[in-house]
Amino acid sequence: MPHDYDEVASGDKRGVVVDLPAAAAYAPVSAVVTRGNFDACVATIGRHFLDILTDLNRYADVAEITIGKTYIKRRRTSRAPVERDNARHWGWEGPSSRWSNKYKKLNYNGLIVGYCFVRSDVPAGLDANGMDQEQLTLTYERAVTTWLRAQPVAGPLLRDGDDGGGGRRGKKTYAGYVLYMAFRFAD
Repeated sequence: MPHDYDEVASGDKRGVVVDLPAAAAYAPVSAVVTRGNFDACVATIGRHFLDILTDLNRYADVAEITIGKTYIKRRRTSRAPVERDNARHWGWEGPSSRWSNKYKKLNYNGLIVGYCFVRSDVPAGLDANGMDQEQLTLTYERAVTTWLRAQPVAGPLLRDGDDGGGGRRGKKTYAGYVLYMAFRFAD
């Protein structure tokens, strides 16, 4: 289960938190995704991550960030389907294991889940060509990272989150995939 945002953002705790856009912000992004306006969606998600970075810098100087993706499952005790803007229905195995197995060992301070893609986000034409929400999320991860690098913001080192593994690929398709920003404060 994720920690309180302020505790992790302030450096009091280390771990996974959620800072999703408000439900109203998801509607236009979802519409943009399904209409195929890729650049507008990348900019919207990128601005959300810039807002998170600005907020983190209120607490301490951020030295390094990584934009990445991981899977989420439907929570075992929930009968409701995964909703992109309601993290209460998510199982946290993906973000938690990404934190424990990678970023905690790299001495990062936190991992903030900032956006979720579900099956219905995949445009019909792409779905027919075999693209799933994991591939869509990976495409957005790379594009948002490139978008952030193009912004005139002096600050932290921005690392690539794609380590070549592509997540847990296989026959199983998960309920959703999230984009996150892992961060490390300056010493």
